[in-house]
Amino acid sequence: MRRFLTLGSGVLVSPAALLVVGLLVAPAASASTEPEVTEVVQFAAGLTLQERSAAVERAGGTVAELADAGDYALVGLTPSQAATLAASPEVLGVESPVRLRALAAPNDPAYRVQWALPAVQAEQAWASTTGTGTVVAVLDTGVAAYAGQPTPVVRDLAGTSLLAGYDFVDDDTVPQDLNGHGTFVTGVLAATTNDGHGAAGLAYGTSILPVRVLAADGSGTDFQVARGIRYAVDRKADVINLSLGGATSSAVLRDAVGYAVNAGVVVVAASGNDGASTISYPAAYAGVLAVGATGRYGMVAPYSNRGPSLALMAPGGVTTQDLDGDGYVDGVLQETLDPRDRSVTCLCFEQGTSFAAPLVAAAAAMVQSVGLRDAASVRDVLTATAKDLGPTGTDPTYGAGLLQVADALSLARQRLAKTAPQPTGSPATTPTPSPQPTTAPTPAPAPSRQGAALTPTDGTARSTAGVCPTDRVPSGRYPDVDPTSVHAAAVDCLAWYGISQGRSDGRYDPRGTVTRAQMASFLVRELDAAGVQLATDVPDAFADDDADAHESAINRLAAAGVVRGRTDGTYGPGEPVARGAMATFLMRTYPAATGTVLVADTDAFLDDDGSAHESAIDAAARYGLATGTGPGRYSPD
Repeated sequence: MRRFLTLGSGVLVSPAALLVVGLLVAPAASASTEPEVTEVVQFAAGLTLQERSAAVERAGGTVAELADAGDYALVGLTPSQAATLAASPEVLGVESPVRLRALAAPNDPAYRVQWALPAVQAEQAWASTTGTGTVVAVLDTGVAAYAGQPTPVVRDLAGTSLLAGYDFVDDDTVPQDLNGHGTFVTGVLAATTNDGHGAAGLAYGTSILPVRVLAADGSGTDFQVARGIRYAVDRKADVINLSLGGATSSAVLRDAVGYAVNAGVVVVAASGNDGASTISYPAAYAGVLAVGATGRYGMVAPYSNRGPSLALMAPGGVTTQDLDGDGYVDGVLQETLDPRDRSVTCLCFEQGTSFAAPLVAAAAAMVQSVGLRDAASVRDVLTATAKDLGPTGTDPTYGAGLLQVADALSLARQRLAKTAPQPTGSPATTPTPSPQPTTAPTPAPAPSRQGAALTPTDGTARSTAGVCPTDRVPSGRYPDVDPTSVHAAAVDCLAWYGISQGRSDGRYDPRGTVTRAQMASFLVRELDAAGVQLATDVPDAFADDDADAHESAINRLAAAGVVRGRTDGTYGPGEPVARGAMATFLMRTYPAATGTVLVADTDAFLDDDGSAHESAIDAAARYGLATGTGPGRYSPD
C-alpha cells in the first residue's frame, strides 16, 4: 500500500494525515402572442418524408431538420400548432429539446480519490445545477472559517458561500469550529470546487448557514440542538443537516424537529454509527430523512444503524478497507482540522453516517434549486430515484437505496413540467365537465348531528355500507378508477354525494396528489353533505391563498377552527396533504359536524411518535377512519 498521496500542485498528504475520525433556453419570445419555438417531433414508424412533411404543414409548422436515423425531426411551431400536430395520427409525441452539456471532472486535485461523488452521480448533476439559490443549515461543531480565532481557516472553504451563523455553545455570533467535524461536513456539502485546491463538494453553489451546537469535544445537549434547529428555521434555511444523534428521544428535540418539518424545511440526519438495528434520534423522528452509510461498492457500512425509518443511503466510507486497491483507505475525503493538532489542517479520510447525511442534504438543495421547493416532494424524489440495494424494494438495511442525484433532478424536472402553467399566448382551454348520469340520483338523507356519532372499532377501516346506498349509487363513475380497487366504492360514494367532483377531463386521478387547498373544498362539501352549513361571511384568514379557487373554503374552515395554517401564518395552499395532516383535518372536522371530539386511548402506530399529528392519527385509527400502511406503520409523511 502506498503511504503518500500526491495531489496535484505540490500538495502532499502524509501517512499521519490519512486519519480516521470516528464522529458521527429557451429562445426569447417575439412580440407575437404565439411565439414560434423549435420542438422535437416523433413520427409514427414507416412514414415517408412526404407524409411527415404533409402532417407538419397541415398543423402550420415548418420542418427545420430531420434526424439521420429514427422517426424524429426538429419542427418550428407555435404552442397551438404544437397541440394540433400532437393530436395528428401520424405523430407519437411532441416535446421541447433538452439542452445537454459536456461532463467534466472538477480540477480539485483530491477529486480523483473522492469515489463517493461519482457514486451519487455528481458529474451528471453538476451539468445542470450546483445548488445556487438555496440555504443549508449545518448544525454541528461549527466551521473553521473565521480568521483570528484559535483554529485556522480551512482554505477549501475560501470560495464557499458562508452566511452569518450563530454559536449556541458559547452564545455568540462566531461559530468557529474547534473540533473539525463540522468543517468536514460543510466540505462534503459545499467545499469550494474547481479552484485547483483540495477536494470538491457536492452542492458547491449552495449557501451554508453554520450553527454551532456541539462543543470542542463533539458533544452537545438536546436543548442546544433544539435552539439551533429553530434558529435555522427562522433564518429561512431550506435544508437542515444534522450529522449528530443519540439513542434517546426528548420532548424538546422532538418538538424542534416538528417545528422544522411543519415549516416546510427538509431535515436530513445521520442514522447513527452503532451498527444497531434502531435509528438514532433525531433521525428517527417523523418527517426526517434518515441516512445510512455505504462503503466503496454500495455495501452497508458495518457501523451504520438500520431500521424501518431509514430513508436512504449515501457513501460514508470504511477506513479499514481498500476494496478498489488504489492504495488508499476507502474513506470520505475532505480538508478539515488535523485531529492530532488542530492548529493545522489536513486532507483527511474519515468514515461515518455523519458524512453520508450531508451528501443527501446537498442533493436536497440541488433539487430545490431547479424549482421543486416543497419539502415532501423533495424527500419523495430523492427516495423514488435511489438505486435499489439489498432486497428488492425498501428495506430496513438500505432504506430506498443509494442516493442518485442526477436521477432525482430529472424526476424533479418531470414533475415540475407537469404542473407548469401554459405558455403565454396558448389558446385557452375549456374544462370538460365530468360526465353526469342521465337521471340525477336521489341523495340519501343527510345524517344529523345526533345520528353521526361514531363508536370505536377494532382498528379496521369503516365500510361505505350504510353511508351510501348501494342500490342507488352508480359505480364506475370515473374511467381511471379500477373497479376492483379497495377504494372504488368510496370514490363512487363521494362522487354521488358531490363531495368529490373529479378532474376537468372526467377522470378521478386516484393516485394524484391532493393539495391543502383542494382538501379544504373536500371538507366543506363533506360538511355540507352532513347538513352543516358553515358561515360564508368570514374574514380573510391567510394572505398566501388570495385568488386561489379554494380560498372561500379555506376561510370558512379557518373560521370554524378546522384549519389553522402553518407556524409562519401562511396556509400553503399548493402544498400536498400528508397522511398525518389529513388525520388532523379529519379530527377537527368531526367536532364541527357533530359537536363531539374524538380522542384516542392507545398508541396505534410506531412511526408517528413525535409527530405533531400523533394524537389525531391515533384517534382516527380508534374510530376506523384511518388505517396503517403496514404492521405498526402509519407513514404520516
